[in-house]
Amino acid sequence: MKNSSYRWSAARRDGVLAALAVITILFLSLPSPANAQTGGQLLWSVNLAYTPQTAAPRVAPNANIYFHSDDFYAISPSGQILWTKPASDPKAVDVGPNGTVYFGSGGSIFAYTPGGKLVWTFTEPPGGQGLMAGPSVGPDGNIYAVSDGGGLGAFSLTRAGQLRWNVPGYVNFAGTGLTPVPLGKDRLYFAEDVVPGCTEFSEGLDAVDFTGQLLWCVSFSGISRPIAAPNGDALVHDFGVLYDFRPDGTLAWSFSFPFPSGTLLGPSTGPDGNIYIFHNFDNLWSLTPDGVKRWETDAIANGFPVPPTVSPDGKILVFGTEYGFGINGALFAVDTATGVQLWSFPITGPSAGIAGPVSFSADGKIVYAPTTEIGGVNKLLAVSVHGGPALGVTGTCPGTATISASGLTPGASAQIWSSPRAGSTTISSGSCTGTVLGLANAQLLATKSADASGKITLNPTLGASSCGRLLQVLDTTTCGTSNLGRLP
Repeated sequence: MKNSSYRWSAARRDGVLAALAVITILFLSLPSPANAQTGGQLLWSVNLAYTPQTAAPRVAPNANIYFHSDDFYAISPSGQILWTKPASDPKAVDVGPNGTVYFGSGGSIFAYTPGGKLVWTFTEPPGGQGLMAGPSVGPDGNIYAVSDGGGLGAFSLTRAGQLRWNVPGYVNFAGTGLTPVPLGKDRLYFAEDVVPGCTEFSEGLDAVDFTGQLLWCVSFSGISRPIAAPNGDALVHDFGVLYDFRPDGTLAWSFSFPFPSGTLLGPSTGPDGNIYIFHNFDNLWSLTPDGVKRWETDAIANGFPVPPTVSPDGKILVFGTEYGFGINGALFAVDTATGVQLWSFPITGPSAGIAGPVSFSADGKIVYAPTTEIGGVNKLLAVSVHGGPALGVTGTCPGTATISASGLTPGASAQIWSSPRAGSTTISSGSCTGTVLGLANAQLLATKSADASGKITLNPTLGASSCGRLLQVLDTTTCGTSNLGRLP
């Protein structure tokens, strides 16, 4: 049996409302053992407008998630919908260095503030058939996109939404697309059924620099759309062969997959340049940046996978599978060093599967997965990547909030930290000295002991100045940190 009490008060310090807690816990019996949270557990789910396929969610520096289903959504790291905008025909989403949010719909690109205020709209002239890639923010802060036949082609906008240049002549016979524009440090790559500059075939891979100059084109038949590798090379595939082209258009290497070469899906790269690609759907391969095989693994996917996404530290990749042949899809996590499956997570619901690539939180602790139910709804799932604490926040502000965490060490002391924004704070004292939080200039709000199940719950009364602050929980026994949560 256990008695507990806590007192939550508010005080203004340096003009910022800081919520302070004094926690007193009295245990009359020792806690029984309990398992900490493992990877692959659902943290939250939010229902969205239906569409069969989506681009990957985009996680902003402030930890909010921006996502284009059949409408556009801004979602807090706790799973609360912050604002929405009507916008069918979803495209890729990106965030500029000042926090401006860019997304496309049809042949238009929209720019919004982080709070949901429209900054500008750009619509290409009549004749275009919609965006095939982008909008994507380049390293120069300008916006890049590619539109289908009859439109602007490859083009660039300023941060203010003014057309800088365009290179016409790109055509996709199968429709438009949901991918970002592959960007190197000073150029973009694109491949399509028809591209400008190729003479041997109408299709191929070309490079355009950030001033709008067509640099080169390599003719290909059946080529995939490229990605830009961390070293600036372009990776493409066709007919069971993966190619790496240098920024000057010369071939660095090629890798032929064994018979039957079949379908290649991807590739994706990690921050170290290692490459991950599906061969014949259920056969996942990894290559070095130089095109040397690292490993392959079979029978991970239970259906048709989407390209995998690699965690920020390069240690884990996660992908989902689509609904097919009466079987729901699932999420899978794989160790990038060995190809060993770490966990799987079933996608539930009627005729449900993945809708597009996943994205990681900045700290790599959470994966955000878009799912779809045929003829039903879409969902965005937040799923834990590693074991450790999981934080949830609900309620109203001003008003009463419920802050809960699970996956803690039973009986351990748990600290709740807070900040107005995401960033980093290094713990400088105590048993977890050196642990880095995902909060900027974090303040310790409360300390509470976990119960026998490894859970804590607090119900503070919040003033207006506390609204929207980010929270993170630290397990002082394991020094594990939770996902970020946001007060209402």
